[in-house]
Amino acid sequence: MPKRRHSVIGNASLYPKAPHPLPDGAPLPQHPISTITLEFVAGSATDPAVFVNRNIHGHRCKWYTRRYFEIRTRDDHTVISRAGSNEEVASIEWDKSGQDAMVYAEDFISLPMLVSDFVKPSDDGTYRDMVFGNIVYVWISLEMEGSKSIYLYKRRNKSPKELARIYRCVDRRTICLDISDSAIGVGLLVPCIIYTALVLSTLEIEYA
Repeated sequence: MPKRRHSVIGNASLYPKAPHPLPDGAPLPQHPISTITLEFVAGSATDPAVFVNRNIHGHRCKWYTRRYFEIRTRDDHTVISRAGSNEEVASIEWDKSGQDAMVYAEDFISLPMLVSDFVKPSDDGTYRDMVFGNIVYVWISLEMEGSKSIYLYKRRNKSPKELARIYRCVDRRTICLDISDSAIGVGLLVPCIIYTALVLSTLEIEYA
């Protein structure tokens, strides 16, 4: 995936510094009760990058890995598809001139949209708003228990609940996306995958 700072972030970082207090004066998001964790596994010249879920099953406690999404990049075009099929769920067009990238997702972005409109930066660059289903969500960087992550929660909520989280796993090499069952239920899985892919595109600069 291209490592392109300016083509993705527009006027503000995809990994902003957290404001204090949070937008709308809300308290820190509460952790969800039930989540699914997707790990990003980098691709190679012949294999696509993938988002996988690893779980222990059975009395022998064997690890099982399930692929959810595949990411393929050719030149300035990144395609996100469901694993095991050619069903494209989203795509990103990287601007060669170093300006804003374009994102498209058939189910909820009918026409290509600038990344800076899909996840619109706040005036002070401390968070990004994402509108989905006429509801405004916030992506924001927070440090909790000594660990920095990017959190998603619903805007203008007096008791915000964590809907998704992007972070480094314990090995400090793997990037993970936690997403709650409730977020998946309202269709936020693909938007979260897109945003994670955008964050990964600036990983060397924004997430070091």
